[in-house]
Parts: sequence; structure tokens; C-alpha cells
Amino acid sequence: MVDAQPRRRLRKHAGDARRTLIFRQSEAMPTLLTHHSPHAYNVGIVAATLGEFETLILLAVMHLDGGAYPPAVRTEIERRARRTVARGAVYVTLERLEAKRLIGSQTTPPDAADGSRPRRHYKVTPKGLRAVRRALSAVERMRVGLEPLLDES
Repeated sequence: MVDAQPRRRLRKHAGDARRTLIFRQSEAMPTLLTHHSPHAYNVGIVAATLGEFETLILLAVMHLDGGAYPPAVRTEIERRARRTVARGAVYVTLERLEAKRLIGSQTTPPDAADGSRPRRHYKVTPKGLRAVRRALSAVERMRVGLEPLLDES
């Protein structure tokens, strides 16, 4: 069986037995495969987690509701998170989140009255909302018990 999707190989040595793990990037989610012979088989799904910047992008898109296009997302993060954001980072991250199906986009036609260009507006999908909830929940669970250290008095 030949698979056209790109793979990364990671070799593990367990005594004399050699095992190769193959990670296949699929559209929906990375899949972990084991390889003992010419035939590979699926042994499970690698859980996708959100990075800090991905979480900020998703939260900004949620705040902007219907007006989430890249420059507005960037401004929202800079205003709320009080950090500078590179334009390119926003575009790349929005594309990555869309590939993961955590956000969806729709291109609006240009406004003839003011001569504007078409804009691509983003909206968080139900899958994206669940991912944000998981990410925020994980941070909250890690924070519990550290209040004395984290409180600014």
C-alpha cells in the first residue's frame, strides 16, 4: 500500500528490536503509524494541542465576531494582550488554524463605494471552540495552587 502523504520517521531502539514510528500529516489530524514490515497500520491519533499564539488568535477571532479579518485580529491581540504581533505571523497562523478546521473563512466582495478590496473574514468553528476551552482549562488546572506565587500584591 503506497501512501502519497508526507511522513516523518523517528527510529526507536528497544534492545535488539528496531521499530520505526511514522507520523503522517493528514488534513484533519496527524496520525501515528507503526512500521514493522512493508505494511503500516494505524495505532492511534496524536492529540493536537494549541500553542499560546494559536489560542490568542482564536480568542481574538471570537472577540471580533463578524469582523475578524487579519489586520483586525492583529490589532485585537495587540490591544488586549499588550504585545506586538508581526503581520505575517497572523496570516500564517490563521491559515494553519483553518487547515486544522478550527476556524472557517469567507471572502466578502469589495465595496464599490469606497474602493476597498475583498476581505477574508474568519469565524471559530465548533471544533475550534472546544480546542480553546481545552487550552484554557489546562492553563487553569496548572494555575490552581500557585495563587500565592502568582498574585500581584
